[in-house]
Amino acid sequence: MTMEKKEKRYIEALQELELDEDEALIYYVLLKKGKSGTIARKLNEELLSISRERIYSILRKLIERGFVIEGPPSEDTRKPKTFIASDPSKMLNRKMTKVEEKLNRLEAVQNEVLNDLLRFYNSGYIVVYDELHDLIKPVLKALLDKNWEVTNQIIKEGVNLFGGDLYLEYQLKPPILVYEKIDTIGLILEQYDTEIGEDELLLKFFKKQLKKAIREIHAEDFKNIEIKEGSIELMDKNIQSLLIQAKEKQSGVFHEFGETAILPLNNKIIFIWEEIQHEGKINREKQKKALEIIVTQIFTAFDRE
Repeated sequence: MTMEKKEKRYIEALQELELDEDEALIYYVLLKKGKSGTIARKLNEELLSISRERIYSILRKLIERGFVIEGPPSEDTRKPKTFIASDPSKMLNRKMTKVEEKLNRLEAVQNEVLNDLLRFYNSGYIVVYDELHDLIKPVLKALLDKNWEVTNQIIKEGVNLFGGDLYLEYQLKPPILVYEKIDTIGLILEQYDTEIGEDELLLKFFKKQLKKAIREIHAEDFKNIEIKEGSIELMDKNIQSLLIQAKEKQSGVFHEFGETAILPLNNKIIFIWEEIQHEGKINREKQKKALEIIVTQIFTAFDRE
């Protein structure tokens, strides 16, 4: 191998130490000067392709990163500074240590999260029972047993938009064959430090914030969003609800949104809504049936507290 090819290989090898080509060139030339080093002017004479300003700039960076050290100060202050290459074996060992640490982190990824990531890749993101917040587990367990899927979970602790100290939000996917027009059922649970039945102002505030959030979420795709308070009959009970209508901006078609329910229970307020497909005929009874299944689970889990 010719000297030219050898030097090219040396430079390529030094670039594996996270040096760019110019940095590797300067470090290589300093290595050739041995432990006595050299001054910047001499470097510039050997590396005419690199300006002296850039050589000084690179030397500062190499010093900061430990590749180069400054020689001992001279008694003659007029003498230029000497720059000396650091031991290349130390630089290589440092790099190998970094690589080993990165490999350890990658092994941790493989051991701790790869199975979950593969599950997301193969089946989409599904929240499994053990990942659910403890408060919602009694509500969703029966649904999961009947092939419902939880496709999203948001947990916020501390005071939030709705004024409570715990906010839970879920996206539920019902069995397609049973509820073919329902894409998703959403559920928000807000927990407070007071009984809701004793605080009508709190329920009023929750509804106000909820309407505001609905308008903000749908503002990009819909206009003329109308939200009216009403009720829906579920489990032979009149349940508070919101009736939502809006005009789709793109098509100009006026849509009625899916069924909703608002459940004030003990120190919690739960809001459920359905996201439906608007194409074709909507079966309102099936919509109500899906909502009733969830409401039943909620009453079973919380009404006896």
